[in-house]
Amino acid sequence: MRYDLILLLLLTAPVSEMAKEEFRGGDTTSMKVHRIRVGVLIPENVKKLSHVLCVSEKGYEPGGSVALRHGVLDTRMGANSAPARFDTCGLDWNECTSHFGRLELELPVLHTG
Repeated sequence: MRYDLILLLLLTAPVSEMAKEEFRGGDTTSMKVHRIRVGVLIPENVKKLSHVLCVSEKGYEPGGSVALRHGVLDTRMGANSAPARFDTCGLDWNECTSHFGRLELELPVLHTG
């Protein structure tokens, strides 16, 4: 059976209380990590947690302005501009931390790092 490793970082303050700018090059040294939890998810649980199955490496529909459904920029995983709302929850990127997508690979991939 194949298992996927998931690493969860839990911060002391909820994301809604922190400016998203801290995650975009701000001073992350001032953040305290409350707990790190490492776990293993079986493939069925990965499917339950993900909102999108990505089947295309393309980001946009032909023409380049609309995110491709089931692509790597599918708006169900997050908005691609500040005023846009996520298709999954209806929130914007200041209110939500995004949603998971998944890729289903034909063969296992060894990560040597």
